[in-house]
Amino acid sequence: MCMQRYGPLAWASMSCCFRQGSKLASLITLLAAGARVVALESNKDFLPSLQFLQNNMDGQLEFSFKLDPLRHGTMQPPVLYSSVLFNSLCIPEASRTKDVPFKVIGLLPQKNESTFLWKQIYNLYDRNISIYRYGRIELNMFLSEKQYMKLVSQPGDMRNYQALSALFHASCDIELLHMEIVPNDHLCLERITPRRDLFTNSLTRGNGNIFIVMVKQCLGKRKAKPDPGNGHKLLRQLALPEDILTGDVTYEQYKQLFEAMECSEEFNKS
Repeated sequence: MCMQRYGPLAWASMSCCFRQGSKLASLITLLAAGARVVALESNKDFLPSLQFLQNNMDGQLEFSFKLDPLRHGTMQPPVLYSSVLFNSLCIPEASRTKDVPFKVIGLLPQKNESTFLWKQIYNLYDRNISIYRYGRIELNMFLSEKQYMKLVSQPGDMRNYQALSALFHASCDIELLHMEIVPNDHLCLERITPRRDLFTNSLTRGNGNIFIVMVKQCLGKRKAKPDPGNGHKLLRQLALPEDILTGDVTYEQYKQLFEAMECSEEFNKS
C-alpha cells in the first residue's frame, strides 16, 4: 500500500497484499525515487527483510506490522497507532473540509477486501484513532471486480446492494480509474475520496456509529420494509411510501431518514 503526501516531501507505505516480487520491486522503486517509505507488513515472515532494509536506508524506510489495530491500549512496535506514526513524521491533523492531503495506493488480497473496507467505514465515521484525523485521505485501491460491483451497486439490485454499498456512497465519491484483465476475476482500480459534507448538524462523529448500525440493520434484509421505530410519519415526511423495501432506499434517503430521526422528538432512540 503506497501513501504519498502532496508537496515537496513524498512518502509511502506498503502492505503485504502485494506478491513478494511485486512488493519488493515497488518498494525499491519508491526508495530509488527518494520517497520516504513506511512499510505496513502483516506477514511476520517478511519482517526480517524489512528490518535489514531499514538498517541500511539511513532513515528513509520505516516499517510496522499493523497500523491502528481495533483493540486499544499500549502497543509495542512494530504495531502502531497512526497518531504515533504521523507525529514522528511531523504531519499535523487536518480538517475534513480541506483538500486531500494524502493519496494511498494499494492492492488487497480478495479475502481481506471486505474487512478492510468495513474498517475504513468505521474509521471515517469515528476518525479519533485513524488516519482520517489527518484529513480526507484518498484511497486508490485495486479491488476484485466482484467487490467493486458490490461497492458501486445501486438501490434495487437486491443481489449486490448492501450496507457497505450504501455507507460508502454516503461517505465517499467513488470512481473507477482502470480495470486490469486477469483470469477469474478482473482487478478494478478505484479512487475513493471522503466527502467534505459527510457530517452535518444531525449526523456527527458522535452518532456516526449509530448511523452505521441503522444502515446495517435495514439492509440486512433487503426485501423487508423499513421500520424506524414508531416513525411512519418520518417516512411520509421524506416522501417515502410505507411499503418501500429497504433494498430500494437510496443512501441519500438513509442519511435523510437518520437525520430526521435524530431531530424528531417523537422518535424513540432506545
